[in-house]
Amino acid sequence: MVKDSQRPFDVFSEELASADVFLQESQYLLYGNGKDKPPTGLRFDKQQIKGLYFNQSPSKDIALATVSMRPIPLAPIMEKLSLTAENYGSIRRYFIQTLDDRMLSPDVQEKLVRESPPDGIFKIKGGDHCPFFSKPQSLHKILLEILQIQAPAALFPGKAETLEEEEESAEKS
Repeated sequence: MVKDSQRPFDVFSEELASADVFLQESQYLLYGNGKDKPPTGLRFDKQQIKGLYFNQSPSKDIALATVSMRPIPLAPIMEKLSLTAENYGSIRRYFIQTLDDRMLSPDVQEKLVRESPPDGIFKIKGGDHCPFFSKPQSLHKILLEILQIQAPAALFPGKAETLEEEEESAEKS
């Protein structure tokens, strides 16, 4: 998880190289403001996407995802964040570790947890970087569990009963 005065890019840059080397060597950079200006976006090769993001996902989902993916804007991941205890620290955080993720390896994920411990950690075995494709049922179960931890009755009056009824109905079918 990103810490105060850290760029989101810094989270995984150790696996790539420095930001400068990455920006100089990447053949997939986009220059929306002209070649003489800093790059504005990044586009992954479709084969890279399959290996990095969807290495455990069904082929139908990969096909849908690769045609739907758009370039990634660089500004949001290259700017340092200013996080405060009053804001960022006031919300409970949970980390869902995907154990077969090739975009952020389990070692990097564990480092993120060590450096900014969340309130809880959940693990998805067999999940890639996009567990909503590779392990949707596992992700759904974890999100429901987090919702219960977050006191749904206080957050969503009347919703707790609905979730329990939906779970019971799903178990019966």
